[in-house]
Amino acid sequence: MRVLISFLFVCFAWFSQSQVVFYKMYSGNGHDRGEGIVQLADSSYTITGSSSSWSGNSDAFLLHVDSLGNYLWSKNYGGDESDGGRRVLYSADLGYYIAGFSNSFSGNGNYDGYLIHTDVAGNKLWEKTYGSQNWEKINDAILNPDSTIILVGESQPLNGDGTDIYIIKTNSAGDTLWTKTFGSAGNDRANTIISIEDSLFIVGGELFVPDSNLVKGFILKMDKNGAVLWQDTIGDLIGEYGVNDVFLGINKFYAVGKRKVSDTNFDDYFGSFDFTGGLVFQYTLNTPKNTLIDEVAFLPGMNKTVIGTRSIDTQTYQDDFDNIIAYCDSYFGYFEGSGGNGCTVSNEGLDKCNQILPTNDGGYIAVGFNSNTGDNITTFNGGSNIYLAKIFPGLPHPIPIDAISGVVNFGQLVITPEIASETINVYPNPFSTVLHVEINQQEIKSIQLFNHLGQIMRQEMGIGNFELNTSSLAEGLYLLNVDGVIYKIIKR
Repeated sequence: MRVLISFLFVCFAWFSQSQVVFYKMYSGNGHDRGEGIVQLADSSYTITGSSSSWSGNSDAFLLHVDSLGNYLWSKNYGGDESDGGRRVLYSADLGYYIAGFSNSFSGNGNYDGYLIHTDVAGNKLWEKTYGSQNWEKINDAILNPDSTIILVGESQPLNGDGTDIYIIKTNSAGDTLWTKTFGSAGNDRANTIISIEDSLFIVGGELFVPDSNLVKGFILKMDKNGAVLWQDTIGDLIGEYGVNDVFLGINKFYAVGKRKVSDTNFDDYFGSFDFTGGLVFQYTLNTPKNTLIDEVAFLPGMNKTVIGTRSIDTQTYQDDFDNIIAYCDSYFGYFEGSGGNGCTVSNEGLDKCNQILPTNDGGYIAVGFNSNTGDNITTFNGGSNIYLAKIFPGLPHPIPIDAISGVVNFGQLVITPEIASETINVYPNPFSTVLHVEINQQEIKSIQLFNHLGQIMRQEMGIGNFELNTSSLAEGLYLLNVDGVIYKIIKR
């Protein structure tokens, strides 16, 4: 009986743990953007992106959180100029690879492709750049079973000519095995890559077609040596198209993106294809809404797809795109947004999903960023935050931060064990029931503690050291103003 009880307890604990739903943001004092994510065997997650919270210029970073989204550690990488991560790849044997861009190491002020290798704790082992006299940018990457890496993106000459498709294959040490650059007289780029069969790959992006004088979305299949086996354009209506993401399904793959109606009007595109390039189904959502799909993933346990789409319509702020994450039919791709199937990230600035992955509990995880322009939530943090949305089938979607709900759940990005200067010491950070402010000057000081809505929660004025009782405050981000100097602190 004890064995049975123990077994039931373990099953209940596992089942309870698997039903995880949350929406969290992570920020420092700068512009922070979540770009890519990977889940580890212990159900924790590691995020990459770009952040100016460490040094003022953009850095690539790794942020490792547990299965509930709680901060574990973070590390930044890069040089004196602008650097960033686009995708994070993981192997238990090799550690992490961050694929992105760098402006710090080219020697001529150009942007290059950037690959960083770290151990499992995020300690940098090496970093390498890839490129020429052109500007190179990496948009996606995959780690293959043989430990080789394929990076896809674009290359633009300095004279301003159109971009070309840019693909690099390296070994696990970052040594280049081959490089492919090809395109037309216009703008061409590779946005996404997946592996569909042993040593065969699907690449999607945008290709200028001289015959139509338009940019068309394209998909192609290539082998491990970069040889193109077939290539085709997508779209069922007249106009420009682009493929933003591809994802593997059952005996087919999905391609999503956009149709450009005008510079200020886009339509959703959703398509599925077999591995020979044969069309299974496609549609373009031709509506007055301004909307486009950035990301797609297939959830085999539900036989559904999930998309991350951007939209400007009467249901969202009108100044920039807002982000909707929602289930879709796995064959037709039609949006299933009713009945609580959608999660909307709606702020006054740009909100965007940059990667969606199925999780090992049958749900999915989405990473991206949100921005605000008119409130105090991000004003003190540079204007943008990383977001992480964990969704589980059948459970209500988490409530993202927006102007209506005012819900905020901040986590740290930059390690801040304490804040100190020659005259002021603030500790601990994160804090719990008491916040200490030590002022090493015999001058009258004004201290104000604000919540994320800009409301004053505590206020003191005097000389010397202060202890602020914070036991009644909710967890989250706070701003401490000491005579006009602002410190970001977190209540745990």
